[in-house]
Amino acid sequence: MKRFVPFGLVILLSISLPACQKKAEFKKSGRYGGVVKIAYRSDIPSLDPALSYDTESWAACFMLYDGLVGYGDSTEIVPAIAESWLISDDGKKYTFMLKQGVKFTNGREVEAGDFKYAIERVLDPKTRSYGAAFFTNLVGAKEFVDGKAQEVKGIAALDKYHLEINLIEPRGFFLNVLAMPFAYAIPKEEVAKYPEDFSHHPVGTGAFKFKEWVLNQRTVFVRNPDYYRKGIPYLDSIVFLTNIGEELAVEKFERGELTVLEDIPPSAFVRLSTDPKWKDRVEKSVHMDVWFLGMNCRIPPFNNKKVRQAVAYAVDRQKIIKLYNNRGILAQGILPPGMPGYNPELVGYEYNPGKAKELLKGAGFPRGFKTQFVTRNDAIWVKISQAVQQDLAAVGIQAEIREVSRATWLDAIGRPAGAPLQWGDWIQDFPDPDDFLNVLYNTNQIAEVNSNNNNFYSNPKVDSLLAKAQRLTELEKRIPLYQEAEKIIVEDAPSAYCYHSMRYNLGAPGLHGYRSHPVYGIYFNAMYYE
Repeated sequence: MKRFVPFGLVILLSISLPACQKKAEFKKSGRYGGVVKIAYRSDIPSLDPALSYDTESWAACFMLYDGLVGYGDSTEIVPAIAESWLISDDGKKYTFMLKQGVKFTNGREVEAGDFKYAIERVLDPKTRSYGAAFFTNLVGAKEFVDGKAQEVKGIAALDKYHLEINLIEPRGFFLNVLAMPFAYAIPKEEVAKYPEDFSHHPVGTGAFKFKEWVLNQRTVFVRNPDYYRKGIPYLDSIVFLTNIGEELAVEKFERGELTVLEDIPPSAFVRLSTDPKWKDRVEKSVHMDVWFLGMNCRIPPFNNKKVRQAVAYAVDRQKIIKLYNNRGILAQGILPPGMPGYNPELVGYEYNPGKAKELLKGAGFPRGFKTQFVTRNDAIWVKISQAVQQDLAAVGIQAEIREVSRATWLDAIGRPAGAPLQWGDWIQDFPDPDDFLNVLYNTNQIAEVNSNNNNFYSNPKVDSLLAKAQRLTELEKRIPLYQEAEKIIVEDAPSAYCYHSMRYNLGAPGLHGYRSHPVYGIYFNAMYYE
């Protein structure tokens, strides 16, 4: 058994020991108190961690709830409600020792059974949770989902403070899964009170607790005075103001009615980021995403590797970044900087129309060909797609742009014959290479409808490397396998990788801690005023 204790996490976290020993505490030099107000375009979809799978909902869940584990200052896993844990040598059994005295905001102490209940609730088909797929590898999960068992055999509360989880196959990223809101502790008795509406009556263990939700207007959270992590939060309350568009959000911020602009809107980016009043208040960070021109490897002529490589050479990625107000960095491959396994030595495709034409000729298309390009009817998406269309036309590829709604776009890219070319992106579920490489490029992720592998790309060597990496628990052993797989994928060019976006947050004078965390995004728990 491998023993894990607070802040000495050697496996799964980081190659270097000092990074493994980071504490999940956030330092400050300011005061306690104050209110932060932030605007969102739409109302929060859900405050129920089982039903949350979007930016706004997760931002709230990170305040309201806690899991067994969480993240420190970056992507390193650190203890949360679990004070330590054991992982068996075969990587299939996890035994967690819970902190004593952690309480829900209803006053009851958290027990191991609360985590068993939360995960089983996510797996229960009646819940209709987006997170169910993350737990299908638990022993007994299938029998539970199929209604053949009353509980998931692989989750057991050994006693009040010890939880055991058994996997069918080892998964080196399983702690990252447990750090997602889907695995956060919730009290069964509170869900029983509001079985259809727990989202509007949330009870968790977080740094903040729920106060009110006025639909389509605001949601208010206030400090949890009994939070088990001493020293945080610093703020008195957080207010989400909803149904506020980008332009109005900028106006409200400049009038002092908002205290944070999360990711400055493109329409105001140049003005605010260069204004002497605000430029020193801008905090930037690399977002854990990748933006790309995807090609469907089943649709001719994109089933030809040379054609795909030609497309990769034809796209002027620097021009695309400029269209995005220079709010991105060039992508050489799939994994973004800051992601474990990111390879700074990886070399992708430079802009080279001559090379593109040469490859097209070698593939039997000296005069190019006609195809269709599917993109969302979002202004910046269309603008970028038109720029790509021009680049492709310059090498003889005539791509007809098809602008569609988000729902139609998702449907098209998820079907084998739905989209020859697509403009799209991928944002992490959790900071592990598997969440990019396995989800997007493993043959087993191909489906006839709602396929995760939108390129319908298949390479047995890649599949083998990804399967081997999944079964290992030591991150330092997994990373070389993921890097080898990424190198093969980039060579095969199922997509032309363009950029990783940058986030530029703007905070009111005196506010600190509003720089985006690589996992949590805007992390309200760590904010404070001078």
